[in-house]
Amino acid sequence: MKLNNEKFIATLDFNKYLESKGWYLKSVLNDIVGIWRSSRYPDSEILQPIDINLMDFSRRAEVLLSVLSETQDKKINEIVDEINEISNDIIRIRVIHNDVDNGTIPFNDGVELFVKAKELLVSAARSVVKVQKGFYGGKSPEIVTNYFDSLKLSQTEIGSYILKVASPIYQQDEDQSDHCDVPFGRIVSSRIIHSVLKLEKAVESFKKTNNHIHFEQVIGDGVGASLCSAIVGLSGQRRNRTVEISIQPSPYASDENLKSRVVTVPANDIPIIEHARDYYLNNYSAMNYELSGKVTKLDRDRDIDPDNGVITITETISGSKSKTRKVEVVLNDKMYDEAIKAHEKSEVMHFIGTLIVSGRKVRLSNIQKVTINSKIL
Repeated sequence: MKLNNEKFIATLDFNKYLESKGWYLKSVLNDIVGIWRSSRYPDSEILQPIDINLMDFSRRAEVLLSVLSETQDKKINEIVDEINEISNDIIRIRVIHNDVDNGTIPFNDGVELFVKAKELLVSAARSVVKVQKGFYGGKSPEIVTNYFDSLKLSQTEIGSYILKVASPIYQQDEDQSDHCDVPFGRIVSSRIIHSVLKLEKAVESFKKTNNHIHFEQVIGDGVGASLCSAIVGLSGQRRNRTVEISIQPSPYASDENLKSRVVTVPANDIPIIEHARDYYLNNYSAMNYELSGKVTKLDRDRDIDPDNGVITITETISGSKSKTRKVEVVLNDKMYDEAIKAHEKSEVMHFIGTLIVSGRKVRLSNIQKVTINSKIL
């Protein structure tokens, strides 16, 4: 039986494992091999390969496993299983509802669970390299591809329904020779929790203010359409399951990167996360939207629509001092005449209506209130 990640043998984190088993580092030979002794096993010695470029690294690792097997009176495959487990972060994705309480899940939802779990990991991994508001597409960076090649699906667990993924903290082909920088796998594990926590915080703020700026502010934290789509899909076809995501760090490679290890997304937040997904894709509407700005364009074609005209308002997006967008507003004949006057005087107009965003087109409809300099029209 082979180690999933031989490179872990060469890390300082593996040293902690050996120390926990009663071994101590006596000396290091030419930065190539660590020599370990134990008062428990005075007749045995462990030679730990610490240079991953050694031609016979794999053979030396096998000899090390044999010594551990003999001294602990365990089969080699038991030692291998133990090391495989401690060299991984365990990512658990749990869906909670009474329809999965017995540890089974409807087939279609089960398939979607695996698909959306991958989408969640893709979102986290790719956002570490470069954040993106919309869906991630195209070829993944090499480090992300290598990360996915290293992942292992573990046996599912009962507890509502739990999907378990083993994420090696050290990848076989990752340059981690100094064992000091945080491995990419650990960064992704941390990113998952961080991004979903930020999404939940934005959802709570949106509930109170109905302002999309809260979604805009967390894009840099890895929150975007891909993450939202993954969470929505994990909640099931009926969008009725609570989603719980947890990270169990390797006990021999824990650090301050995973202070918060569990995050829960309640089922009643899913509709808002769907809305956030559409916002990130520029395809959403917002009722009772307050629009303010100066008229930058007037357009009235009496041959097409004699009773209405379209004006364009240049709006400064809430929470941003420099980011603007153009919003079309359809006005009746009387309000359009007032808009002409406001344009001539460079006055700011205020509207309340329904904002509809579709791609690059932004329009305010169902106008409920119009004011100029506090004067209601």
